[in-house]
Amino acid sequence: MLDSELTYLEGGAALMVLKGRLTLGSRLSLLEAEMGKMIQSGGKNLVLDLEQVEYADSAALGVLIHASATAHAAGGILLLAAPSLTLLKLFE
Repeated sequence: MLDSELTYLEGGAALMVLKGRLTLGSRLSLLEAEMGKMIQSGGKNLVLDLEQVEYADSAALGVLIHASATAHAAGGILLLAAPSLTLLKLFE
């Protein structure tokens, strides 16, 4: 299961803390829609705290790449904070 907590920061940035597993079917499409909506509504700088993410699959990687491209197109950036060694291997 995937949980998320969103906090808006100064300067229009947002911090989203993710907990659980980033896998196809684990609320991943809702997360993608939430990130897209946030970017389109002006919160184009997004930090994803991945410290509590246990596992991610290739579908999650695709969602993160798409969110990064969306943020970049809006003049912003997507930053990944505190990924585990498992996630770092997926990102390589």
